[in-house]
Amino acid sequence: MQIIKNKKVQLGFVIAALLFTVYFLFFRGGSDSPQLSPGTSFVTETVFNPVDIIVGRELLALLAEMKAIRIDKSIFDSPLFDGLNDLSVPIDPQPLGRNNPFAPFGSDVNATSTESATAGGLEI
Repeated sequence: MQIIKNKKVQLGFVIAALLFTVYFLFFRGGSDSPQLSPGTSFVTETVFNPVDIIVGRELLALLAEMKAIRIDKSIFDSPLFDGLNDLSVPIDPQPLGRNNPFAPFGSDVNATSTESATAGGLEI
């Protein structure tokens, strides 16, 4: 008799869950479910600005032109390229800043008394 009673309780829970699901899926008109008036559909039409269409076409044309560019690598084998001189100026090493630039002054563990008393040459 106990098994029959448990089966009835289980069947009752299953039926209640089904009714609850059917209610929320079909009969409850919540704010998140769209309310369609007669003669409307889920398909919406997007209207584009003509200026956006023109800009898009110009962008695609420019992209096509860039894809068509080919670089002639033979210039790197030229004696003129080999004769170019490097005129760059080496940069001297600069002193490093604080370990944590956002820490309050004086909280650096490695800071000396003169470094913690000044910030970029200015007295605190």
